[in-house]
Amino acid sequence: MMMEALPLASAFRFTGEDLQANRQGKVTAAQRRRLWRRLFVVFFGGLLLLLVPILLAWSLITFATSQSFSEAFWDGRMFSGYLVGLLLWSIYLGANYRTWLLGLDLLRGKVISVAGPVRVWGRYLILEDYQFVIDETALSLVKTGLRYRVFTLPSSCTLLSIEFSE
Repeated sequence: MMMEALPLASAFRFTGEDLQANRQGKVTAAQRRRLWRRLFVVFFGGLLLLLVPILLAWSLITFATSQSFSEAFWDGRMFSGYLVGLLLWSIYLGANYRTWLLGLDLLRGKVISVAGPVRVWGRYLILEDYQFVIDETALSLVKTGLRYRVFTLPSSCTLLSIEFSE
C-alpha cells in the first residue's frame, strides 16, 4: 500500500511517518512546524496590510505639515490611514479565515480521516463535504471516482496526507 502512495506522498509533501501518525489521529512535529510557518506568514502579511497604510499616512502627514510624529499620530487626517489599514486587514482576514482556524487545529492536534470517492473540479479536490485547494501537479495524480482516505485538520480543512482506500 505504501509503494502505491509514494507518488502521492511526494506530490502532497508528506512522509510515511506522517501518514502513520495521521492514521493514529496525530500531527507529526514536521507537519506542525510546516503549518505553524504557514500561519505566521499569513499573519505577517495581514499585519503588513494593517500597518503599511497607517505608517505611510503617518510619515506623509509628518513630512507635509512639519509636525512631530506624536502630533501627527493624533491628527484628524490620520483617520484615512487607519481606515484604509483596517479595511485591507478585514478583507485579508475574511479571505484567509481558514488559515486562522489552522492555529486552533494545531493547538488541538486532532486529525480526522474522511474516506470515499473523490471528484476533481478545477483546482479543488472534493471528498464528501470537504473541499481542498490543491496545486495542479498533485491534483493530476488523483483519479476521479477512485476511493481515497484523506487525513485532515477538522476546522481549517488542511489536507495532511492522502492514501488509497478500499
